[in-house]
Amino acid sequence: FDGGIAHRYQVLFGRFADVGDFSEFAHIAMFSVDVCEDKENRGAGQGFYLFFYQNGSIRLWIGSGCFLRCLYLCTGLIKGDFNMVSKEKIELLRQKIDEADAIVVGGASGMSAASGFVFYYQEDDVFRRMAGSLAKKYDRHNMFDLFYDRRPSRGEQWALMLRVIHYIYECYTGETYTDLAELLKGKDYYIATTNQDAQFYRVFPADRITRIQGDWRYWQCSRPCHDEIYDNKEKVYRLVREIKDDALPDELIPRCPHCGKELAPWVRGYTFLEGEYYQREMKRYLDFLRANSRRKVLFLELGVGMMTPMFIKEPFMNMTYQFPDAFYATVNPQHAIIPKEIARKSLAISDDIAVTLKQLLGKSTAGMKAFDAKEAFNPSRVY
Repeated sequence: FDGGIAHRYQVLFGRFADVGDFSEFAHIAMFSVDVCEDKENRGAGQGFYLFFYQNGSIRLWIGSGCFLRCLYLCTGLIKGDFNMVSKEKIELLRQKIDEADAIVVGGASGMSAASGFVFYYQEDDVFRRMAGSLAKKYDRHNMFDLFYDRRPSRGEQWALMLRVIHYIYECYTGETYTDLAELLKGKDYYIATTNQDAQFYRVFPADRITRIQGDWRYWQCSRPCHDEIYDNKEKVYRLVREIKDDALPDELIPRCPHCGKELAPWVRGYTFLEGEYYQREMKRYLDFLRANSRRKVLFLELGVGMMTPMFIKEPFMNMTYQFPDAFYATVNPQHAIIPKEIARKSLAISDDIAVTLKQLLGKSTAGMKAFDAKEAFNPSRVY
């Protein structure tokens, strides 16, 4: 970088990766972005910024003298946010999978979104069917917004929850999950997931999965007054038929058999039960990590964003730093970020997970819809 702006943004780049180590970016990318007013430079308006590869390093040409306002412009370059994943990256990840003594998969909402399960944060046909008249009544356009809206009655909230759980039981198995199972065949692996939709259980054995944020298929006491979770399939199928005018009658709302309080889905929240059942799964996960800490372990992160990075993303980064033969691979079209400290033992693929898994398996990606950032869930929103 040259010029007075260089030092300021060298710091931002340096936090994530080594500046200059971008030999893959033999591309020219022109951006038109907003610029902000600065006390040293009073200009404001639109500026053009040209990043280009030259003599082994990234150069920056600024069409305006103003500072950048968007950090995303910087991190987007670091992530390699271009249209196609290079064959070299796919080959490297395939090699790391083949060479690994153990693979720890961290699967989050991006895995399900890549299989078409987007009703949580998009207004699709599934959302409209489950929300019924409540979408228009409360002017909400995705399930996240409806879940966190305080206006629906308890009966309406239960109607929404029952329909979501019923859908989780009835829906198809996502292709990203079946492709991942094929990719991991014959490998020693373990899966840690923040997903609550039970898709991993469709294709992987239960003793290889830890649910960090629970599972919609179970209920717990909302207090909670005791350490027990309840399989809810039979009751969900019965109660979903009792919904009238998009609400469950109050007298049918499930209640704790011990204290009489409402039951609640066993999913992370203020009263989430981290009891014996939860601790047993966490111990199994930690035992796998300890047993493989000195082996050649691959941390394969799939669809983990910045909404809850403390459960998978940050631990994976820390363990990659600490374990001598660990390698970290993150696949995420929005948040494939690598800290500088582990840049030499990491790989970031900023592309659709479904496409990447097909490429790793050598399958055709013809006809697959490309990732559209405008349609994606924005984790910076406050829910």
